[in-house]
Amino acid sequence: MGFNLSDYEPVEDRLRQFWEECDTGRVSTDLVSHTDTQYIVKADVWRDINDPAPAATGYAHETVSQRGVNSTSALENCETSAIGRALANLGYAPKGKRPSREEMSKARPEPTTDPDWLRDAAIGISEAKTTDDLATVAAFIKDGVSDGKCSDDSRTDLLVKWKHKEQELTNDNA
Repeated sequence: MGFNLSDYEPVEDRLRQFWEECDTGRVSTDLVSHTDTQYIVKADVWRDINDPAPAATGYAHETVSQRGVNSTSALENCETSAIGRALANLGYAPKGKRPSREEMSKARPEPTTDPDWLRDAAIGISEAKTTDDLATVAAFIKDGVSDGKCSDDSRTDLLVKWKHKEQELTNDNA
């Protein structure tokens, strides 16, 4: 994906500029919809607390994930994104980029899995005869993950296989 995160402002910067210019303003958020795994938040922004209607509105949607900020704070992240969008709609995106830096950081593509590397890792797990062999495979997997050779889903699958093999080897030695 061809974008540079430095081209996007953090929501914090947008808020700071808004409060400097609209010290009698108001920001309000509402949880529009939610399930156990998804949130939709609406943010309204008034230039002055006495204005009859918001000057801008923004919506955001977030899904709870296994990793990253949305594994523990999806609702809070959704609220921040909605505020950032409302402020962008009000003109607080000086670099001309409507999404916030926080939103764009989530848009980075997930690494794809190198099929040869994945095959080698799976074979290493299945052919391990000792916990030392398994430790060697763990180092191989760790290096592959660090080098971007493995997607999150593939890493999770390998971890499950590795744990099963570890349990098998532990039970065999008991």
